[in-house]
Amino acid sequence: METVISQSKRKMWVIINYVALVLLLVSFYTADRMGLTALTISGGVIAILAIIVSFIQVYARTGLWRFVHTKAEKLDEREMLVTYESLRHAYGLFAVICLLIFLLAELITKEFGGGYKLALMPVIVALIYLAHVLPASVIAWTEREIYRG
Repeated sequence: METVISQSKRKMWVIINYVALVLLLVSFYTADRMGLTALTISGGVIAILAIIVSFIQVYARTGLWRFVHTKAEKLDEREMLVTYESLRHAYGLFAVICLLIFLLAELITKEFGGGYKLALMPVIVALIYLAHVLPASVIAWTEREIYRG
């Protein structure tokens, strides 16, 4: 079998995916505060394109998206262990990220918002996306080789 993509390249694409997700949120909130400008629109478009390209590279091309969303009865013992470990690490990290985001949102609203109410819907959408890609990201980050199945 042929290795789909090296571990270092997978790590790079995972980082690009998450940086682009943050850039998309920053673009949205900047546009919300300052209005639609060429900078906020281009930042958002670049972020969306980077998310799409990095998603294809690290989750679709490697088959990790399909792998972490496969029913348990279709996996062998090793695959079950890899999936379990990725879910365990991903959702522990996800819980911490959620708590930090909501704490930060509350601090921003109270301390720096000047009466500005922070809309959390974009963050919630980003968290839903994050919940789906984190397990695959853990596998992309930790497994030495991923083979085309």
